Amino acid sequence: MNNATRFLVLSCLLVAAPAPAQAQSDFAEAEMKFEHGYYKEQAEHDLEGALEIYAAIIDGHQKQRQVVARALVRMGHCQARLQREDEARTTFQRVIREFEDQLGVVRQATHALKDLDSGQKVQFNGLKVPAPAAGEVELLKQLKTRLLTLDFADTPLTDCIAFIRDVTEMNFVIDPHTRDDEMRVNLRVKDLTLKHTLQLLTTMNGLDYQVLHGAVYISSPDRLQRYGQLRWSGIGKGQDLDDTPEGKSLGMLRTRRLTVNFNATPLVDVLEFIRDVSGLNVVLDPAVRETPAQSLVPVHLNLKDLSLEQVLRLILMPRDCEYGIHESGVVIIRKRDE
Repeated sequence: MNNATRFLVLSCLLVAAPAPAQAQSDFAEAEMKFEHGYYKEQAEHDLEGALEIYAAIIDGHQKQRQVVARALVRMGHCQARLQREDEARTTFQRVIREFEDQLGVVRQATHALKDLDSGQKVQFNGLKVPAPAAGEVELLKQLKTRLLTLDFADTPLTDCIAFIRDVTEMNFVIDPHTRDDEMRVNLRVKDLTLKHTLQLLTTMNGLDYQVLHGAVYISSPDRLQRYGQLRWSGIGKGQDLDDTPEGKSLGMLRTRRLTVNFNATPLVDVLEFIRDVSGLNVVLDPAVRETPAQSLVPVHLNLKDLSLEQVLRLILMPRDCEYGIHESGVVIIRKRDE
């Protein structure tokens, strides 16, 4: 190879080399704009300002399909909140039509479109929740006052929540019906309250959160609404911590503190663990075993210093089960229709 040829090859390499760097820079710029728009939408409640930023992403970063798809979904939500339902419907339909490869985003758009078509308001972080239990007041205070600095780049939502759990030493639970490895987070915040951080983390994945049974519970808005209205009829109002077998079992549920770490653990093994640590006779109704797709979903829970009653409710709530206290112990049964 002569010097002229060698120079030509080197020149071509130098010209071609910046392409990946340029693509990476374009992605970073699109992500930065998305974070800015999302902050305007969720923290500043400036929907029109957020719409301008999302439009700039859609028009100016068309090669960044993942970011563009998310910007379209957020644009649809802003339009819906501004009561521009027809525009919102068109936007969500575009996501479903043009971004089939972005499964998580398509799922969000489909859910939002269903709400629009049924006449429901498309809304997140606006749930009607019951008054907090006495032990949950401190948890709500931490949400409002604790400040976080985070930098997540294409990080699974489950890893983000695990990190926040470790940093705050608070209890977090992701509903087994909404656990999805495809849910990714791109978020950079500095000295933002835990409350607003969770709003950003959950809303970008079509989820919401609520304080339930001593934990920050993350799920879809419709499921959270239902969970918050559950009545635990198996306990029996007015039962006292007396010397009857039922009273002793109830006392154990309310006073025994547990720290647990279940990772895809079968429900039957979890109940066996509870039986061993509490000394209670915990019985699983055979009818529950007949519906494995719903009730016997493996348990993912990492909880610290909660009552046995709280742990049991967090386990049973998403499985449409409840428990009754009988003379023989605690019986796990299918949730009765209200």
